[in-house]
Amino acid sequence: MRRFHVILGLISSVTVACSGGAGTDGDASFGQLTGGEQTTAAAPDAAEELSAGGEIASDEAPEGSIQTLRNDSARGNGSVCVGSIYNCKLRPSGGNRLAHVDNSLDWGVERDVEILDGNGDVLGINKTSTIKINYGTRRTFNGKRYIYAMSTTNRSSAWFPLDSVKSADVVDERLGNVVARIDDLAKMACYEVRNDIDDELASKKVVLDTKEPPGPVGEAAGDYLARVRANGKRSVNIAFSVPGLGLGSPAVDHFPAGTKFQRLDVPTDRGLPSLDIKLYSAASDGHFTVPAGALKFIYGYVVSKTGDKRAGWIAYDALKVSEGCL
Repeated sequence: MRRFHVILGLISSVTVACSGGAGTDGDASFGQLTGGEQTTAAAPDAAEELSAGGEIASDEAPEGSIQTLRNDSARGNGSVCVGSIYNCKLRPSGGNRLAHVDNSLDWGVERDVEILDGNGDVLGINKTSTIKINYGTRRTFNGKRYIYAMSTTNRSSAWFPLDSVKSADVVDERLGNVVARIDDLAKMACYEVRNDIDDELASKKVVLDTKEPPGPVGEAAGDYLARVRANGKRSVNIAFSVPGLGLGSPAVDHFPAGTKFQRLDVPTDRGLPSLDIKLYSAASDGHFTVPAGALKFIYGYVVSKTGDKRAGWIAYDALKVSEGCL
């Protein structure tokens, strides 16, 4: 049994035991399928009850609004977490984006620059003059340093060469380095990124009464599925945390359809190796307030073509059961 402390609304402290059968594949309350599991939402647990009154869309959630884990161990992905010690903020304080001293988020860059996916393969040519950068995200491909850019011309996040950022020295000094961990988590089933999408699921929202417009993007389930990008190919983000819990769900890598994903037996406060986020459909008044099931997220890693293991969370519905994971 693994134990960690839960600070509930920053008022009371209780101890929650997280159990996980090493090597087992499934969440009992969701039922079992051959090689996989169902995604129909189970009865609300304590964490879901806390979020029933509304989700926090911003990176920073008000104190007392979510269930926060105080992770004092050497394991996990940070010290400020929700639902699991592997579902955390990129840094204890500050937002997920790298900001200027005036708190603006746009960084000037050179145009017509090749951008890469997590394998180091070219996604396309970026045409924008600015990008936003997620804190702590950096990699090296073919001896060249890259940072992780949001909202590129490919209509996806992507790896952008650091030397094509106009304030590269400032970014390099302040960026930090954050990598989602594998630790000693036991392997579960092997999956791969799907080459299709459930359009009805994609249009549901992960935030209650979101102000974003209808459609498969903008606080939508579709943001976490394998969408067709500007290059005509489907691809998906690996996220450092799941959406809907006030952590911002920052993407930390990006991989194409067909990529193998090795699931891991991650501890959570509900004792099951997954986190489930409520979904909402539009009511007659156009507001997304009608409960519409849940989006399950599982934790694991991809072995990229460079040999790097890139860990994080992916929506279960973005994956299908596979074999041959490393």
